[in-house]
Amino acid sequence: MINGLLINGAPLNAGSMGGGVGPGPGPGPDPVPVLPRDSILWDVRAMLAGEDVSELLTGTIRVEQERGAASLADCALLLDPGPIDPTWYTGKALSIHYLEWRDGAWVEYLLFDGWVIRPSFEPVDSVIALECSDRLQDAIEALSIAGVDALVGGNWSADLFEDPVGRSRWDYAQERLSSRAASLNRLPGGELVVTPWAATAPAFVYGDGVTLDRSLVWSPVDLDERVNVVEVDALWRYPKLRERRDNFTWQHPNLSGLTGIGGFCVWHVDTTELPDIAMVEEGTTGAGYGAIFNREWYRLPPTVTDGTNTGQFCDPQFVWINTYADLLLGGTWTGARRWVQAATETYALRVEAPASVDAAGEVIRRDRLAVDGSDQEAASAFAEPGWSGLAAGGSYESPGDWVVNLREQERWQAALVCAVAMARVQILEAHRRNRLAFDVPTSDAMGVTLQQTLRVEDQRCRAQAPVWLLTHELSIDAQTAITTITLGVSRGGGAVDDPIVVPAPPAVPSGPGRAGPRELVTQLGGRPDSPEFDETLPGFSGNYDVPFPGSAQYPRDFRVEAPAINEFYIDELELSTSATYRVAVPNDLLEFI
Repeated sequence: MINGLLINGAPLNAGSMGGGVGPGPGPGPDPVPVLPRDSILWDVRAMLAGEDVSELLTGTIRVEQERGAASLADCALLLDPGPIDPTWYTGKALSIHYLEWRDGAWVEYLLFDGWVIRPSFEPVDSVIALECSDRLQDAIEALSIAGVDALVGGNWSADLFEDPVGRSRWDYAQERLSSRAASLNRLPGGELVVTPWAATAPAFVYGDGVTLDRSLVWSPVDLDERVNVVEVDALWRYPKLRERRDNFTWQHPNLSGLTGIGGFCVWHVDTTELPDIAMVEEGTTGAGYGAIFNREWYRLPPTVTDGTNTGQFCDPQFVWINTYADLLLGGTWTGARRWVQAATETYALRVEAPASVDAAGEVIRRDRLAVDGSDQEAASAFAEPGWSGLAAGGSYESPGDWVVNLREQERWQAALVCAVAMARVQILEAHRRNRLAFDVPTSDAMGVTLQQTLRVEDQRCRAQAPVWLLTHELSIDAQTAITTITLGVSRGGGAVDDPIVVPAPPAVPSGPGRAGPRELVTQLGGRPDSPEFDETLPGFSGNYDVPFPGSAQYPRDFRVEAPAINEFYIDELELSTSATYRVAVPNDLLEFI
């Protein structure tokens, strides 16, 4: 058997299609012309669980093959007298073959092969009706996820659908098919195939007088179902990890602007309390800074410098004692803060068939895609204590913050491409719902498959479109064999088919500038002229080492105040952009003359 046809002395795939040699199931360079004939001699053979039950057939045998669906068959058997177990038939293999007498031999075609899924028994008449299916869905369920991927292809996104692990493989295959203008079927013999919807070169041409008189029926799609615009609101939410650094400088006012030993000598004339490194760092972290960088400390000199008592470097010389190395006369350092800002990018996507819109106005459908890329683990770890250095993968953004955008671009691209592809398929499918059906003798339909395109030039109609549905009805009682061929005709037009390119991320507008740190001052108590203590001032507060009796004493403290962060950099950042994708809808040949 080759392509469902047994070779019994007849030309390969010749069938009764007007006697010409044609391309069979697939499109070929030259279509086979189907010519009218005066008479046809046909028969039918049925095999049930490997046994020939053709003599038991009664009533009408019906075989239905449709794109994207399981092939079905109904037949009935008039059983011989004797004990009957109707449940035995469930799950038994059944094949139906169409036979035609050609050139002195029977040529046989496989119309259907599958399994009995529902036997219904009529005890009085001893007739069992068999409902059969090729179990397409079960065949898909038997595949692995990788097997479905290889078979169906298409686009898929974990943000549009659930994880396929543990779910129906059939549902997963349909999700992938929703992004392809194609149908999934099981051929007689068991092969699983995916067939694009687009018309190809015709395999057969049904000319004048071949179709049965007045059987041709045109059924256009209703206008409100002919979708030509799909608007998708796509929202992409993700965290922006922000780090801001502020530089601080503090110097004791009693240094006359000098540093090193010179500043120390001036300070020593009228000594005061001093902060230490721990106080400065505690004040900085207490202001909300999570890390400190670029530390440069102007330490109070120790007792001995270069082997000499430090006080001897001054004029006049003095004996100097300092055993604590972290007291400071000044310093510079950088405080760094980290926080997480939520960002939402909204993409207004429009997928349209302009020619269809121009012809009949907009028929709109809307969809929404929301993807939350918030990586809570990464966001939580971002500001954990102990971090150091700039986070990897970032860049500087206004107003000088180091920003890591956890956008997961590949994930977002997969979701967006899948959503646009699905919208495109929705438009193409809506414009291919037009149906042109006609009847022919079953002998004139042998060799026709769902994978082919046919051309019709009969009953004042000229059309060329893919086969969408085949319905064979073989009546044992009436001795008629009629096949209804239904074509899926696409009408719409358009010359531009835009590629699905993900739009560039929306631009982030420039926000307000940042405020710098307030100047760090020094407040010293213990003198009559000491100003009133102001606890709101950032910097160092302390006292002269020899306070005047009765003078106010200040707390020894070091305070740092972090500049306020504008809400533009804290509140959720909402960005938006738009894109339009044009779809060229095929215009299959269709003329009524």
